[in-house]
Amino acid sequence: MMIEDINAWLPFYGAWVVVCTLLSVVIARHKGIKPLLPAAAGFVAAFIPIVGLIYLVVLGTRPAK
Repeated sequence: MMIEDINAWLPFYGAWVVVCTLLSVVIARHKGIKPLLPAAAGFVAAFIPIVGLIYLVVLGTRPAK
Protein backbone atom coordinates (compact mmCIF):
# COMPACT_ATOMS: atom_id res chain seq x y z
CA MET A 1 0.00 0.00 0.00
CA MET A 2 2.74 2.47 0.89
CA ILE A 3 4.77 1.88 -2.30
CA GLU A 4 1.74 2.69 -4.47
CA ASP A 5 1.28 6.00 -2.64
CA ILE A 6 4.92 6.96 -3.21
CA ASN A 7 4.75 6.01 -6.88
CA ALA A 8 1.63 8.14 -7.34
CA TRP A 9 3.39 11.25 -5.99
CA LEU A 10 6.74 10.69 -7.73
CA PRO A 11 5.95 12.66 -10.94
CA PHE A 12 4.76 15.67 -8.91
CA TYR A 13 7.82 15.46 -6.70
CA GLY A 14 10.14 15.33 -9.71
CA ALA A 15 8.35 18.27 -11.29
CA TRP A 16 8.74 20.27 -8.06
CA VAL A 17 12.50 19.64 -8.05
CA VAL A 18 12.79 20.85 -11.65
CA VAL A 19 10.56 23.90 -11.06
CA CYS A 20 12.41 24.88 -7.89
CA THR A 21 15.77 24.60 -9.66
CA LEU A 22 14.62 26.63 -12.67
CA LEU A 23 13.01 29.29 -10.49
CA SER A 24 16.26 29.58 -8.54
CA VAL A 25 18.16 30.23 -11.77
CA VAL A 26 15.62 32.78 -13.02
CA ILE A 27 15.49 34.66 -9.71
CA ALA A 28 19.29 34.67 -9.41
CA ARG A 29 19.73 36.04 -12.94
CA HIS A 30 17.09 38.69 -12.30
CA LYS A 31 18.89 39.73 -9.10
CA GLY A 32 22.26 39.90 -10.86
CA ILE A 33 23.74 36.86 -9.09
CA LYS A 34 25.71 34.17 -10.93
CA PRO A 35 23.13 31.37 -11.24
CA LEU A 36 25.28 28.27 -10.61
CA LEU A 37 25.32 28.30 -6.80
CA PRO A 38 21.63 29.30 -6.38
CA ALA A 39 20.65 26.59 -8.88
CA ALA A 40 22.57 23.94 -6.94
CA ALA A 41 21.10 25.15 -3.65
CA GLY A 42 17.59 25.20 -5.14
CA PHE A 43 18.04 21.67 -6.45
CA VAL A 44 19.16 20.37 -3.05
CA ALA A 45 16.52 22.34 -1.12
CA ALA A 46 13.72 21.07 -3.36
CA PHE A 47 14.07 17.53 -2.03
CA ILE A 48 12.27 18.74 1.10
CA PRO A 49 9.39 20.79 -0.39
CA ILE A 50 8.91 23.26 2.48
CA VAL A 51 12.66 23.99 2.53
CA GLY A 52 12.59 24.59 -1.23
CA LEU A 53 9.70 27.02 -0.84
CA ILE A 54 11.46 28.88 1.98
CA TYR A 55 14.64 29.04 -0.10
CA LEU A 56 12.77 30.56 -3.05
CA VAL A 57 11.19 33.19 -0.79
CA VAL A 58 14.56 34.08 0.77
CA LEU A 59 16.26 34.23 -2.63
CA GLY A 60 13.45 36.36 -4.03
CA THR A 61 13.61 38.88 -1.19
CA ARG A 62 17.39 39.39 -1.35
CA PRO A 63 18.41 42.81 -2.61
CA ALA A 64 19.64 42.98 -6.21
CA LYS A 65 23.33 43.56 -6.85
